[in-house]
This record gives sequence, C-alpha cells and structure tokens, in this order.
Amino acid sequence: MSAFHRKPAAGDNITKAFASLPTYPLSQPQPSQIDPGPAEIDIGRTPFAKKPHTLTQYGSRHELTILDKNPSMDSWIAHVKAGLSAIVPIEEFFSQYMGEIEPPADSLDRMVKYGASALTALRRVVSGTGTEFRLYNPWTTYLNELMNSFDSKDRLYFFDTHRKTIPPLHPTDPTSQPDVTSGLPGAKTLPDQWIKIGGTVEMKPNDDVIRRNDRLSEDVKLLKDLVQLLHNGRRAMMARRTCFAFVVAVVNGRARFYRIDRTGFIVSHDFDYTDQSNARIIPEFYWRLLHGADQHGGLLGDDPTVSIPTHEDLQRMREPLRQALERLGEKTSHLETIFTRQPPLELQNSVWVEIEINGERRRCLTVNGPIHQSTGLFCRGTRVDCVLLEGDPDPQFYVLKDSWLQACRYPESVFYKLIDDYVEKELNNNRPPGLATCIGSLDLGDDADAERTGQRTVTVRARKHDPVLLKHDPALLERHHRRILLKEVGSSLDERPRQRQMTFQVIVCALRDAIRGHEVAYKAGVIHRDVSIGNVLKKILQLTGFLHDFDVSALTESGEQRYKDIFGEPTGPNLNKSLKDVTGTYPFLAIDLLDARIHQRPIEHQVKHDLESFFYVLVWLTLRHGAHILTDKAKAAANLFDQTEDRVACGMKADWLTEQCQKGESNPIVPENIPLSLLIQRLVVIVDKSLSRNKVDQQPMPATHEAFLECFDDVLAMEWPVDDFHEFKAPNFGTLQRSERSNAPVAPLSRPSTKPASALDLPGEHSSSNDFTPSAPQTGADDIFFAPSEASRPGTSNSWLKRRYEEAVLSDDSVSDDDGELEMTADEKKEYEELEKRRLAAEKEAQEVRALTRKFKRAAKRARIGTAQFTASPSRGAE
Repeated sequence: MSAFHRKPAAGDNITKAFASLPTYPLSQPQPSQIDPGPAEIDIGRTPFAKKPHTLTQYGSRHELTILDKNPSMDSWIAHVKAGLSAIVPIEEFFSQYMGEIEPPADSLDRMVKYGASALTALRRVVSGTGTEFRLYNPWTTYLNELMNSFDSKDRLYFFDTHRKTIPPLHPTDPTSQPDVTSGLPGAKTLPDQWIKIGGTVEMKPNDDVIRRNDRLSEDVKLLKDLVQLLHNGRRAMMARRTCFAFVVAVVNGRARFYRIDRTGFIVSHDFDYTDQSNARIIPEFYWRLLHGADQHGGLLGDDPTVSIPTHEDLQRMREPLRQALERLGEKTSHLETIFTRQPPLELQNSVWVEIEINGERRRCLTVNGPIHQSTGLFCRGTRVDCVLLEGDPDPQFYVLKDSWLQACRYPESVFYKLIDDYVEKELNNNRPPGLATCIGSLDLGDDADAERTGQRTVTVRARKHDPVLLKHDPALLERHHRRILLKEVGSSLDERPRQRQMTFQVIVCALRDAIRGHEVAYKAGVIHRDVSIGNVLKKILQLTGFLHDFDVSALTESGEQRYKDIFGEPTGPNLNKSLKDVTGTYPFLAIDLLDARIHQRPIEHQVKHDLESFFYVLVWLTLRHGAHILTDKAKAAANLFDQTEDRVACGMKADWLTEQCQKGESNPIVPENIPLSLLIQRLVVIVDKSLSRNKVDQQPMPATHEAFLECFDDVLAMEWPVDDFHEFKAPNFGTLQRSERSNAPVAPLSRPSTKPASALDLPGEHSSSNDFTPSAPQTGADDIFFAPSEASRPGTSNSWLKRRYEEAVLSDDSVSDDDGELEMTADEKKEYEELEKRRLAAEKEAQEVRALTRKFKRAAKRARIGTAQFTASPSRGAE
C-alpha cells in the first residue's frame, strides 16, 4: 500500500454535493459532472484572469525576480484576496476539512500532558514584549514536546528555521526562511529542501491579516505576509505532490490554521492558545494531520497514488535507468555496481506515480527533480517529470504531467484522442512532426472517492456567500487532478541543446514543426489557445520541434462532430462557448484578445490568434537572444512583453507592429542574420493585416497556416549564420536596495543547474508533433509545461541528467557537490573565471568589513572604559 494513503473518513459530507451526478459510459470522458444550470451564467466560459506568476516566469526584467518592490506584487495581492474561500470556526475546520475521524480523548489528553510544561514557558514569553523572534524557540520546544507522545517513527520533529534558507523551487521564486519547520514523519534531521518539509508555522508579533474573523485586512504589508504564508503551502504541494496543504499562523498569543488547495484557501477562526481551555486545539490539529494518512505514515493531503520506493525498488530500476541513459549516449559507469547506501543522484528523490495505459494501472518512477513546476498559487498547478515506466521491455524516458483542471473542461487526453483519430483516418496513421503523443492518462478527479482522497478540490464550494455562486452549484469550478504520460520529451526553445551549438535556425525549424502540428490539430477539430514559449519545445537529439499542453484547448464545430463520433453526445456545457473566452499566456496574447479584454466584449478564439502567438514567441526569443538593433537593446524584450496593464500591453504590441511595418525589409531587425530578419518582417505584415483592432475602413485578412509556413519554408532554404544565439541577462530597470535578493542567475552557464526546462529525447523515434480562480467562475489558462525563460533559470550543461536535480536552484553563494563532473565550454570557462574574480573580490571586501567592524568594537569598548574612568577619577580626567 502507498506510503501516502489516507485512512477512510466516515461519511464525507463534502461528497454529498455530487450525490446527483449522472452516470456515464466508461468510454466517454466526463467534462462536466453537473448540469450547467440556468442560462444566465455561462459555465462553459471562463473569462481570462491574468496570472501574476507568468510575469515572473517569462519576465525579462530583473525586478520581476526579486521579492521586494516586485512590479507584480499588486497582482499577487489581488490573486490572494480572490482566493479566500471561507473563514470558519475551529470545530468546522476540523470536521469538514481535516477528516471526520474524531481523535480519541485519551490521545489528546496524553499530548496535552506532554506539552504542559513547554506551554507554560511559552505563556511567559507571550506575556512579555518584543518581536516574533522571541517566539521561535519556545514554539519549537512546545511542538516537539507534543510529539513526544507519539512513537519516534510516527511523530514530527520541529526545527527553528527562521535563519535557515530553503532553496526555491524555481529560479524566479524567492528564497524562503520559514519560522518553524517540521520534517516528514519519523525524519529527525533538519529539512533542507521543500520535498522534505512536512509543515510550517509562520509568526508575527502584532497584527493579523484576518480582521474580526470575517474579512481580510487592506494593509499592504499584512497582505504581503499572507502571500508569503500561502506560498509556503504552494511549495509543499508542488515539491511533495500533495493534493492540499496546511499552514499554521501565529500572531503573538493567538493562532489560526490555513488549508490550501488549487482553487483557494480556507481559514479557521483564531484562538488564544495560551488559554488553558484551548489547550487541546493545537494537539488535535497535529493529531488529525498525522492520522489523515494510513498506518504506513504520511500526512493528511498526501496523494494516495504517489508512494516512496523501497531500497529494493531502486535497485531493480537501476538497470532500466542504465539502458535509458545509454540510448542517449550518456555515461553510465556510476550505475555499473550495486549501490549499498545512497542511490545514484538520478534516483535520490524518486517516487512511484500511478498512470493508466490501455485500461491498466501502471507505475512510473520519477527520475531526478521536476522538469517543470508551476509557481502559481490557485491554478492548474502543472508539474512535469521525466519518468521510467515499470516493467517496460524497452526502457526509455517518458514525460509525466500532473495538472488540476476545472471540472467543466475536458481532460487533456480527450484532445489527444481526437487528434489521433484524425491522423489514423485522414492521414493513414502517418503522424507528422509537430505534435506530442499521449500514451497514457489518469483522471483522478473523476473517482468516486475523489473528495476523500483530495483529488478534487473543495474550496470553491466553501464560498457560501458568493453572490454569483449562490444560484448555481459551484462543483463545475472545482479542479480535478488529471495526469497524462507523453512519449515525446524536449527542451525549451531558449535552452542550449546538448552537444550542439544553439542557433536561430534550430529555433525557426522547431517553430515551423510546431505550426505544422497546430495545423493538424486544427484540422482534427482542436484549437490550442495557449501558444507560448513553454508550450513549443524542440527535440534534444533531433532538429525538430513539437506543440503540446492542450489543457485549455477547445473544439471547433468539426471537433464537436468528431467527439460525438467517438464518445457519443456531449453531456457537458456547450463546448463552442468556450471558444468565446480569452485564454492564453499573458505575454504572448494576440492583440485582438487583449483589445477584447480591455473593452469587456466576447471574442471567438481563432486560428489567427494562435498564429500571432507563435509570432510573438519568435520575437520574444529574438529580442532576448538575437543581435538586434532596436532602441534600448537590453530592455527591448521587457518593454514589449513585460507590461502588466492590458491597455499598455495592447498598445505596445500594436505600436511595435506599426513601426516594423514602416521600416520594411530594407531595415533588418538583426543585420547579422538576414533570414531571421526577413522572416520577422514578413510575419509582421501578415499579423498586421490580420488584426481586427483599428481596421474600421478595411476587412482584416486573417493569418493562415499556409501563409505562415510559406514564410518559414522560404527563409529556411537560405543560408543561416552559425553563431547567432546569445545568452540573455535580465536588465535592471531601477536602483535596488542592497538588501534585496534576486534569484535571477548572474551567469546562467556557470552555476550548477537544476534546469526546469531540460528533458530527454529518444534517438531513432519519429518526432510528432493558467490560471487562478477569483471569486466566481473566472479562470484562464495556466502558464507553461516544461520551461520558464532562460533569464529565470540556470543554463544547460552537457549532461543534464547527471546533475543533482534538487527541488530548487542553488543560491548564488551555493556550491554544487558534483562540480567536478561538469565539462565547460570555452565561453562557460571564461564566464566562470569572471564570476570567480567577482566572488573573490566580494570575499575580500567582506573580510575588510569584518576587520573594520572588529576594530570599531575594540575602539568603542576602550571609549566606554575611558569614560567610566574619567567619571570616577577627576584627577586623571584633568590630565
């Protein structure tokens, strides 16, 4: 049995919301569990909601990679305020959101007894004055005393970590220092990664962000603290693949609990934990947290379809790992002998994850850390891993994708099935390049016990007083946990390929393949609607690209008919309505979509909008990595793509198009690369003619696949330069305080890499080709599948799989314990030497500062002594 299984909960009340669900044939996907309801609310539509995390993951500004003074902080605050679902009494929080198994009275009494003396000491500290620093150690001691009532293998061990920096999960994710942290059950060592953290406690000295237990404060500082607290829950969910997470918040002598999932968060009323009448509340919280999982350990919220491999499991998978690596030409000498203590780096944080292939449940073993994990709070929470399939007769690497889609949307696997049907019937099963291949899926949110196991969120239905949801069952807006297994693995277009020089010719080839794949999908009746830098990937060992991530796709009329032919009559909301919303990744949205958002008018998402997004991917790459001659060269990408206001973002793109149209082909944007400049200029004309905005006196000419592909084919027939792709470093738009910490890599190629964008390819295989939830039914598309931008992640080494894939990128002053394995290129070596000089200079400066500080302290001490002697001896003072 899985180490993360939960114990059955008696009579789960939350499941009653689904008591009247219709039944479906097993062969038919279930896009919607409940009738859409009256016509005045269009459940099929989910108006675009701007996601603050996309601004950082794709941002080209240095300021977007820091916590303080971040331009996106206002968006984060609005995002968090919209995510509050309910503030409930302690009893309801326990019974409704922490299982219905009541803890035995004698167990709680035992915990209270063990923690009594530590609680008395904590009361004395609380009754005094000072900052929250005075609370850290007494709280840590109190929680550990409570845990002493459990067996050592079942208990949690708590640590004061307010000075311990936990590495971020993503390079643009700020580092964190949780005040008090616990490991996983039975783990006695200080957790140094989020994958090893079981829970956190955050403390503040005075003000609580929750006012009178019924609303959020409007104080910006308190709201920023709330953003920080909720991100700790998000990090736990992403790193440990949990379905939901808990965080404890302490404000001097009062405390409250937070439950966080993919649609929002629920908060308990606060309570005075120093009051003897409340002495059982904290013990009950931790009892329920530890007993929500089965007898094998784990915590409430852990995914029951994820389990920890045994030592024997890892030994057995050593040979499949070796074979998969050899297929890629990777070194495997470290796998030749049986490991007796630590498994190889590739398997040190591995877990088993269940998937379904041809109706059979199978297990995948994750290899290294995640290829990608979303940094968003209330969104699809996409996580992507490189995996080995258990029992695979021909071991190779696959890609496993986890995400949380709204119940009103079709599972992503449905779109792949429609495309496969088209390829089989219309193309004689001759699958063209440009599309990913789905070989397995698992829709966990559709299970009968999805509520109990946490595979379906509950926070939308907790919004009992939401005026929009009062008339309609909000279950359609809850998110269901879904999983797919893909055959193609690739890397981002802005990442250097292994053992090969990166060029714009490679990028343009990959984009052309992806556009071809998009055309095939459209002919199959599927429109993608979320083309971005993260959703167009290139093969690592082949010069081909492909399109993936159909989470927010929609069906055209022909797609609806194909759906009916395969699955029967749809039972959910009118799918064609989903074409009439604004969705996609914000920096790459088409101008007409932005304009529709500005004027709050419905718009049908068309092929031309996706093609325009392909164009912006090319421009984004060119402005960051090409030798262009635009004004403010280093800031050109940020000026065009980092705008946070709709009108500004729309106007910048429109003005840029107009300016480029006026320049014409005689003024190449990249003089050293004529084919690239020519391609951009020709696409500029096509996109400009395609715009509906400001075309009052003439009909727009919608862009087509044929027109785009003709441009790509023409320039790819030309001769291309070979050294035209340059590293990008995010420019600083303003003066930052020295105390502000940035996680943007100073030198991407010299730092140990956790490369969220890296993936593997299978030689010889045929290449084939985000959203948060505000108070009502508003949601958009998630951000990315594999890769954030080059500026926000470390660079690529020659052997990404041999790197230590921790949950987070190492900080600037961290040192990798496998540096000796790196093979540096000449450029990398030069950059490393420059960084080393800077490091040594900084170290020398720090030593001088420390020496001056010691000298100052000695002088100050002598001055104090002299003053005392002068006061005591007037005669000496006269001297």
